[in-house]
Order: sequence, then structure tokens, then C-alpha cells
Amino acid sequence: MRRGFTLVEFLVVMVAVGVLLAVGLPNFVSWRANVALSNAAQQLATDLHDARVTAKRSNTCRSVARTGDLTYVVRTYTNATCAGTPTDAERTMPATAKLTLGTVGSAASPAEVSFRPPYGATDGATVQFVLVSTVNTLRTTPTRTVRVTGPLGKVILK
Repeated sequence: MRRGFTLVEFLVVMVAVGVLLAVGLPNFVSWRANVALSNAAQQLATDLHDARVTAKRSNTCRSVARTGDLTYVVRTYTNATCAGTPTDAERTMPATAKLTLGTVGSAASPAEVSFRPPYGATDGATVQFVLVSTVNTLRTTPTRTVRVTGPLGKVILK
């Protein structure tokens, strides 16, 4: 009776593991990129929604503005007209997500959306933020869209 594995058995197992890794690793990388991008989009959508709700509740103006590929700022004003010097709270996206501005119809989206009391209303223009994954996934590049629509400022995450 023998114990252990022969070299041929060991090599067969190693080849099988290699094939499974070769098939599964790209799917795992794509999955991780999608999860990171979804989390970044959820963070932005939550900040937009919170700015809208807080503008209604506190009767002060709030705005969210893109300041770079990885950053945006949530501005808090002390009045209802978005005048004066705001208090800024900068937010940073994960390094795997790039924040860009989308196009709405044929026009480019503005870089800032302001929510004014008493209804958390915007100026009526649709603002679209597009998050693009910076991870090379061998497939199509994953994207997520966060849109603020109409004068009531409804936040939609796609």
C-alpha cells in the first residue's frame, strides 16, 4: 500500500486549479469593480438626497458640486438663497471610481446642483453625474448614473 500522490496526480490537480483560476479571476475582478462602483454611486446619491431633505427641514440652501475626478463637495449655506460663504464638506470617491458629468439631451450637465427651501427644489435643470470604473475588467467598462431630475430634485440612481 502506497501513501501520498504521484507527480502525475499532482500535476493534473495543478492544471485543473489553473484552469479554474483562469476562468474565475476575470469574473471576480469585474464583480469587485461593480461593487466598488455601486458603493460610490450610492454614496453620491445619499449625499444628494440628504442635501435635499436637509434644505427642506432646516430652511437653508444646500448644494452638491463636482470638484474633481475623485471629489465633490457638499455646501451648506446659512440662508435660503444660496448667498454668502458656505461651509464645505468635501467627499472623496474610491480610487476605483471616476466622477464625470453626463449630458442631458444635447446639453452638458452643470457641475453643481442646489436645493432651495421650502421644498428642496432645484433650478429645474436635470443634473447627471456619471461614475466610471477605473478598473480594467476585460469587458465593457462599468458605469453608474446618478441623476437629479426636475424642479423637485428627485434623485435617481441607475
